[in-house]
Amino acid sequence: MYVTPVNGLCPNTTYQVGVWIANILKPGICANSIKPNITLQVETPTGTVLASYKTGIITETSGGISWKEYALSFKTPASPDIVLRLVNSAAT
Repeated sequence: MYVTPVNGLCPNTTYQVGVWIANILKPGICANSIKPNITLQVETPTGTVLASYKTGIITETSGGISWKEYALSFKTPASPDIVLRLVNSAAT
């Protein structure tokens, strides 16, 4: 899990946040590999979810690492401080 506060944004403003993710495993190398399944979430400091996006399972790719952008838009509340949270809910 990755969690970081973001302060100093403008209130009542629409923002977009994005991440680039790649599964670095090569297909067929590990029989029981864990495939990432990331949730990108924007919350208020008290835990109210403003926006959420699930990547779904990120599979291995042949022919090199394949980066993909995942992004979401959200609107800040009157108190514009937020928390950005990335959670991997991959089956282990």
